Amino acid sequence: MRLLPLIISSRVVTLHEAMKEMESQRMNDHAIEPQAPPRVRVWLEATFWISLILTLWIHGTRINQHGLRGEEARRGLVAAEMIRTGDWIVPRQQGTIFLSRPPLQNWIIAGTSFITGDINRLAIRLPSVIALLMTVGLIYAYCRRWMGTGPAMLACLAYATMGQVLELGYLGETESMYTLVVAGSILIWHWGWTANWSPKVVWAAGYSLAAAGMLAKGYQAPVYFVASVFLYVVAMGQWRSLFTWAHFVGILSFLAIWNAWNVPYLWMTGLQNTIAMYHNDVAIRFNDQTWMTWAEHLIQFPLEVFVCMLPWSLLLPILLMPRFWKGAGRFREPLSLAIAAIVITFPSVWFTPGAHGRYYMPLYPLLAILIAIATEKVLQDSVLQIDLRHERWSSRFSNWLYTAAWQRYQVGFAVAMIVGAGLIGFGSKLTGIDAIVPETLHRLLLVAMLSAVAVTLLRTMKTAQASQFRVAVIATVIGVGVIHVGIITRRTLVDTNDTRAVIAEIKQSIPADQPLVSVGLVDHLFALHYRDEIPIVADIKPADDLDCEVTYVCFNPNRKIEIPHGVRLETIKTINCKRSKKSSRDRQVTIAKCVWDAEYIAELRSQRNGARGRSY
Repeated sequence: MRLLPLIISSRVVTLHEAMKEMESQRMNDHAIEPQAPPRVRVWLEATFWISLILTLWIHGTRINQHGLRGEEARRGLVAAEMIRTGDWIVPRQQGTIFLSRPPLQNWIIAGTSFITGDINRLAIRLPSVIALLMTVGLIYAYCRRWMGTGPAMLACLAYATMGQVLELGYLGETESMYTLVVAGSILIWHWGWTANWSPKVVWAAGYSLAAAGMLAKGYQAPVYFVASVFLYVVAMGQWRSLFTWAHFVGILSFLAIWNAWNVPYLWMTGLQNTIAMYHNDVAIRFNDQTWMTWAEHLIQFPLEVFVCMLPWSLLLPILLMPRFWKGAGRFREPLSLAIAAIVITFPSVWFTPGAHGRYYMPLYPLLAILIAIATEKVLQDSVLQIDLRHERWSSRFSNWLYTAAWQRYQVGFAVAMIVGAGLIGFGSKLTGIDAIVPETLHRLLLVAMLSAVAVTLLRTMKTAQASQFRVAVIATVIGVGVIHVGIITRRTLVDTNDTRAVIAEIKQSIPADQPLVSVGLVDHLFALHYRDEIPIVADIKPADDLDCEVTYVCFNPNRKIEIPHGVRLETIKTINCKRSKKSSRDRQVTIAKCVWDAEYIAELRSQRNGARGRSY
């Protein structure tokens, strides 16, 4: 059976052929993989805890300092409305159905708020940090079945310190949690599959996590799980396992977990809203379907993903070198799974014109595992003494490109650290570092740490010992962490627009007996920080009882609204709800006092009383 082609170096082979080549080399490999890898107690290994501590340091340091950004406030707002209304089935925003994604993340945020005491930054972000730590631990434990402690640490920390994970990992967005369940469904299934777990447990575990992904964001999770597993078992000649009772048990597990929420939601909102819940966000990505947009996306998207995974994606070209595939039998199982998953899932975002790199973040753990496999294979092959004196210069150069890949990476990263230290220490006018890190002592500490990282990387180049490799990995991660925590997050903090105090002040200025209403949906950040319910009205009008001649309203000042002739709007404040201090027209909220003309109110009362009289 011919499968999707995989381009390797200058020749094109099929995935099936690549796997067959690895199978033929497996028994000839100098490090033959045992049929049942020994059980490793990862919780007893120092490198496991070092990986978790480094991840927590990088992602948890400022979890409660930066203002909410993106969709974080909306996730918290939906959770707050669930707590207030007691409706845990239908996600709502200001009382209206929120047709974006199922509510798993909202449930978890609401549950966390009972620990933190409120729907605040910590309650919104803590689940993401915990999910990130669990993903890091899972990657490490999975890799230890086939790799040493160094490559396992490289894999999990590479994921934790990829550029996009640094940006989104700790935020209360869906990505961190979604990556845990999507990648987890694939990795845990394969872990159990190769460890001879009960087939029913294996399939139930994979499908249960896929169902959790379905409840978190939609059908990308089950599609990625089913497609990856399908291609893997077919390519490995194990397709008969798809037609077993154990697989059927897994499918039933998925349906039971998913429909525990889906059926009540369908009953309460109807079929149209149920379809919209899963379809709306996906449909947006296909709004622009011109040929130019498609062509541009096809070229740019792989580069975007490559950039999103920096600095570790610089090691991916190792996979394109022919020598990597010679004698790769030791890594046959994880390599086969990772290739199958990436080959079958990448087209789903590559051929979607509105897709962004973050949409492929659930597969970043498998790419991190590929990076670790490639690096360990290079280190293994670099210690082999091969006589190339009589070979052509091109062969010698190709061998150097391959065997020195990790050393070149170390040198490049060390140079980057030295340049960074120089810019911090002597390039303050050029970089504006004084505004970000005004303390001289702090800048000197950053320079010292980056310099120490560079020296460590250069010193560990001299040997291929496992201990030196672990030190190099830790040094690289510390370098990334110093730049992220010491500079990038501080830069974000300087530019953070904290609206909580302003919104609290506005709330104090509005009488307790006067509810604030909004003309249409108001910005979710404002609605969250205001805390009280903000009812939606179609237009500005007096209170229903007409006993009050003053009402309070909020709206987007850039949205056209009709103002009745009998009212005078007195603007209290216009707030910028964007994450940065730079204002945005789409993220503004105007709070106004509506002073109604007494004669206009009297006329409305007369009309209402007359209508009541005629009704009798």
